[in-house]
Amino acid sequence: MGPLAFFGWTAVGSVGILLWASRHLLEARPVAGGPRFVWPRGTLLGLGLIVFCTGLGEGAVGDWSAVFMRQVLGSSEAVAALAYSAFSLAMVVGRLAGDALTHRFGPVALARAGGLLAALGFGLALLTQHAGVALLGFAVVGLGYCTLFPLTFSAAGRVPGVPAGVALASVATMGYLGFLAGPPLIGLIAEATSLRVSLALVAGLSLLIAAMAGLLRQGRAA
Repeated sequence: MGPLAFFGWTAVGSVGILLWASRHLLEARPVAGGPRFVWPRGTLLGLGLIVFCTGLGEGAVGDWSAVFMRQVLGSSEAVAALAYSAFSLAMVVGRLAGDALTHRFGPVALARAGGLLAALGFGLALLTQHAGVALLGFAVVGLGYCTLFPLTFSAAGRVPGVPAGVALASVATMGYLGFLAGPPLIGLIAEATSLRVSLALVAGLSLLIAAMAGLLRQGRAA
């Protein structure tokens, strides 16, 4: 199957799934006269910063992990491509287990562990010269990031004084801004320093996520 046929069938399948899923979405309950968007502040700003750092980290792995494997570690193209695959597979496995882990440990502990795991994963990948260890590191990053978006969105929907839909839109905007702005920012820093240094900064942001995990407690004021 050629690329055109592959992406064509993917598009058709995606549209079909979206049309089916849209019929089962929960009905929105807009607040009469309420705002459609609010600039994040207080707890909402902190939650937005968590998803900004998470989105930036996910974008960095998506765009730069294979480049790191190929150019810094000297891996073959086939092995380099496995970096994002390892990350994505770990994300899927971790997210499937996310609900059970949240019920057992709570959102704060899980988010704090996620930030620490992501930082550890980046450390493994950046401090080794062995491709296998680096692949393991990127998988650990995926395990760290896997629950951060859903946990933070859930916390945003519980922020008092802000309609849940409005709060989610505000926080999600910051998350996707990080996802889009992260890769080019990583490239600019790598151009001025090195790819190891720029990805090490992302590891630092993962530690910031761990430090801010307390904001996911329910009932904090906006």
